[in-house]
Amino acid sequence: MIKFLIYFYYFFWDYHKDTDAARQNFSAYIAVTGILLINLLSIWGFASSFIGIPYLSHFVNFNSGFLINKLSAFLFVLPIFLIVYIYYKINSNEVDNLLNLFDKESKQERRKNRTKIWIYFIISVGLLFCSLFIR
Repeated sequence: MIKFLIYFYYFFWDYHKDTDAARQNFSAYIAVTGILLINLLSIWGFASSFIGIPYLSHFVNFNSGFLINKLSAFLFVLPIFLIVYIYYKINSNEVDNLLNLFDKESKQERRKNRTKIWIYFIISVGLLFCSLFIR
């Protein structure tokens, strides 16, 4: 799974290869953080529907419409971002070796791996929406 997430990182890192390195790395971090957040929210949504815990009450204020409580969202996303960042910093040589390996893949391998990325993304978002409506 880690190798797949590193490829997910590479997918967005490669997409922004024409920009400066800081923006390239930051966009890749945000993408991995976002997909991990989607997965975590899906798991939390399914678990809360089985346990009976209110799912959206921490993030949504129903009295003022469908607004996200920014502090709760920030506190939920920040640890995921930090974990991804710390993992990269600790294992930077391994990650860099994998990025170089991914950079040398053939067009057919790249197409196959990017198809897997899109399937993973679509399933993750689909499960998130399913977890919102299951009760």
